[in-house]
Amino acid sequence: MPGASVNEIASLVAASPYPIPRSLLDLLIFSNGGEGSIALPPLWFVLDTVGDIIISLSDQFLIEVTKDLLFFGGNGGLERIAIDFGSQSG
Repeated sequence: MPGASVNEIASLVAASPYPIPRSLLDLLIFSNGGEGSIALPPLWFVLDTVGDIIISLSDQFLIEVTKDLLFFGGNGGLERIAIDFGSQSG
């Protein structure tokens, strides 16, 4: 997929209560969504678009049930991949 625009990245950074890691921003700049095989479980990776990530940040269910997780992808099925900001010491 084509990469996210500067405006899309800025919108994500502004919407997130967490500091988005540079590596995730770089990945989204390279490809705003997409999917392909990977060598680690779950063996298939589906990268969310910037728009999908922003939507998940405002999803009340996710906010309440999965506190401190920033979802950015999955396996195209039931498994999701996230960054756990609750495990970081501040």
